[in-house]
Amino acid sequence: TDFIALHWPTEFAAEIARLFLSVGYALLFVGLWKSGALKWCAAALTATGRIALTNYIGGTIIATFLFYGYGLGLYDTFTRLQVMAIIIAVWAFQISFSLLWLSHFKIGPLEWGWRSLVQLAPVPIMRSR
Repeated sequence: TDFIALHWPTEFAAEIARLFLSVGYALLFVGLWKSGALKWCAAALTATGRIALTNYIGGTIIATFLFYGYGLGLYDTFTRLQVMAIIIAVWAFQISFSLLWLSHFKIGPLEWGWRSLVQLAPVPIMRSR
């Protein structure tokens, strides 16, 4: 219902523009990274990436607890700006957790569990002091 047929040449041009914009953003990020302007976030990105499975599952648990019925059931109660604030808060928590965890351990908790399961024996997790 209420389908609006758009002018296809305009839509085609918009898709081409989106492609160039995406490539431009990627090139800007790579250029800033290589210039050292983003060096301040390297440690945070490295730590977060080293325990990516833990962060992925953790983020999913946090989001489903907040928004699904078995948790707080807050789906469709926030504006876009409020949701963005929640996302930034979860990211800040995960980055802080990643940095703190990796200051004491070699790998993340779920990464440790997965590797131990695959190798059929507990793998070392403690960071040597």
